[in-house]
Amino acid sequence: MKKFEIASAKLNVVFRQGELPVVDPNDPNFVLSLCGERGITVKINPKAARKLATHQYGAVLQGRLVSQNNQLTLLDAGFQFIEPKNVEPKVEASPPAESRGPLGARMETTGESRQKSSTASGSRAEQTA
Repeated sequence: MKKFEIASAKLNVVFRQGELPVVDPNDPNFVLSLCGERGITVKINPKAARKLATHQYGAVLQGRLVSQNNQLTLLDAGFQFIEPKNVEPKVEASPPAESRGPLGARMETTGESRQKSSTASGSRAEQTA
């Protein structure tokens, strides 16, 4: 197996609703345990820790994973807070309005058909001029 040296890697850790970590805003340092063996040291700002304490939904911890002094550390760490999607009742669209053309033919008055008809009439005007 080949080995490639990298300076850092982007890490995203998803915390689902009800599984958010509890972080003290007065000491916003914590460790993520990877399979109980390796720890990743994380420090977030106090404002993010306070928002995390009041947030009711999920969140994604993001940062740049580096090795410092033989320890994995998450730099530039912050949370992206997940908000629930607004579920609106499905409303059926009304059928497009109809109008009568110059010879009594039905014409739809949607934006697309109006644009086509105005382009077509403009072409006819140019042809007659």
